[in-house]
Amino acid sequence: MTLERTQDYRRVKMISDANPMQDGGEWRPVISSNYIYLMESDHGKDVGVWIFEPEEDYFLMHACMGPKCRGSKAIKSARNAIGWLFENTDADAILAPIAKSFRHASIIARRTGLRVHSENKGGKAYIMTRKMYCGGEG
Repeated sequence: MTLERTQDYRRVKMISDANPMQDGGEWRPVISSNYIYLMESDHGKDVGVWIFEPEEDYFLMHACMGPKCRGSKAIKSARNAIGWLFENTDADAILAPIAKSFRHASIIARRTGLRVHSENKGGKAYIMTRKMYCGGEG
């Protein structure tokens, strides 16, 4: 598995179009030069993309993973994407909003070290701060 930053929006769109949300949700990746797109590839074939949306003090984290980047591969990919963001930007925190229906995404968030930041009837928002990433408490 290989993670690389891309500005090839066609690749991002192809992954998104090939892997629609399972619950029929309407979210689609926004194509913007302000966003950071990290493409996960396996043997030269794109299998997923991590999308980081800049906010004032943090980045929102979104993902679109194909069938070949699920389970333990998705967890490893998420760890690599989080590491890439903290090592290559001045991000203070990552916030990952996850709908209640995406149980698998919540598992990935927890297994990569994110903690619940807030919760409502629709789902949870998970957070990882730079301090947490570097081994300190949140």
